[in-house]
Amino acid sequence: MNAIGARLDIYNGSFRNFNIALIDHHLLFRQCLRTVLQPHGIAVTMEGERQAMVAALLNKDIESLDLILIAQIMPGLDGIDLTRQLREFKIAVPILVVGDHEYPEYAAEALAAGANGYILKRQSALDFVEAITLLACRPASRYLPPTMPADEVDQLLTTDETIHARLTEPERQVSLLVVNGLTYRKIGLAMQRSHKTIETHICNIFTKLDIHSKVELAYYVARKGWGDAKLDVCN
Repeated sequence: MNAIGARLDIYNGSFRNFNIALIDHHLLFRQCLRTVLQPHGIAVTMEGERQAMVAALLNKDIESLDLILIAQIMPGLDGIDLTRQLREFKIAVPILVVGDHEYPEYAAEALAAGANGYILKRQSALDFVEAITLLACRPASRYLPPTMPADEVDQLLTTDETIHARLTEPERQVSLLVVNGLTYRKIGLAMQRSHKTIETHICNIFTKLDIHSKVELAYYVARKGWGDAKLDVCN
């Protein structure tokens, strides 16, 4: 028995095939994941971007699905909000959210929305096989990255603390102004702060939220409902 077979034995007693749906706006990621999962008996039987996949899931008999894999970051409705929406539609298939960020707050947010697990996009193919197998065989279980402290995730789930609580009020104000298209100079004038201070706030915001562009910040602010955030921000 190979290493994967041994892992499958732990959860199911024998090897079995799984059918999953994959929702991600990156075609290359979908193609790569489908290729690495197939040799291990995991077939991606439904795949596509968010809007088309939601319609397909709602209009198709999905009892044959063992799991739904959803990207955390997508244009428009992100993976966590999509998970919440699917649960509201009474879709009970296990959901595994694929995230780019290792902060426990993101995992806690995904679990609170109804996901059964949270895995990082940079984890290995074997980790994906193990996570899918665990949740498909034991839907009541949960999966977290091995490097993520589960106790911190549990604490966040019980305290309702979210990642934006890390931002100071000035950082939150800067986030809103950046998303609404103001230059750093105009933000400095509006807040009566120096250009250097605004740059420091921006650096802190990106570090705390583990984001890398104004577009990512726009999606985050919009999802949190912080005012009338615009999503047409250019890098």
